[in-house]
Amino acid sequence: MGKKARKGLVAGVGLWMATAAFFAGWAPKAYGAKESSVIETLTVTFQTTYGEQEEIPDPEITVSGDGCSLGDVQFRTEYDKWKPGKKVRAEVTVHADGGKVFPVSLNRSKCKVTGAEFVSAKALDDDTLQVKVDYTPVTVLGNTSGRVEQKLPYAGPLEKSGLCPGLFPCAIRGQQSGEAPDGT
Repeated sequence: MGKKARKGLVAGVGLWMATAAFFAGWAPKAYGAKESSVIETLTVTFQTTYGEQEEIPDPEITVSGDGCSLGDVQFRTEYDKWKPGKKVRAEVTVHADGGKVFPVSLNRSKCKVTGAEFVSAKALDDDTLQVKVDYTPVTVLGNTSGRVEQKLPYAGPLEKSGLCPGLFPCAIRGQQSGEAPDGT
């Protein structure tokens, strides 16, 4: 048998074996797309809570997304220095669960933030993401009946933020409860 004949025989036997393996069920099977191990989207929610009058409560913070959970939350400004209407920077740590990983960074369309303003989302390592946001604290005003004699230290930021005028115009502007803004 010549060289050419042996090559043809080997090729024929190889093709026959591959065909037999395919029909015997040994061929690799495709089941569709494999689930990604990269966490591509998530949502961080700051839910404002309302406490007693003139109290500034911490927001309730939750994280939702496939394969991630809330870690540590740190505010850059000490709690006793919070002022209603003045932004406070928060750093939210999110952990990847069960072999999932984070990309190097996520933009605001992939890391949605509600109840605060998105600043950035960057991976600290494969399974830890740090989301930075600006949260604006709120409070319930104290007694608004009668004339407000003292100027509220946080009235300016509240008015600038747009939170105040529609909610408590009489209390902030020093008018009597029930009095119209023009004094009538």
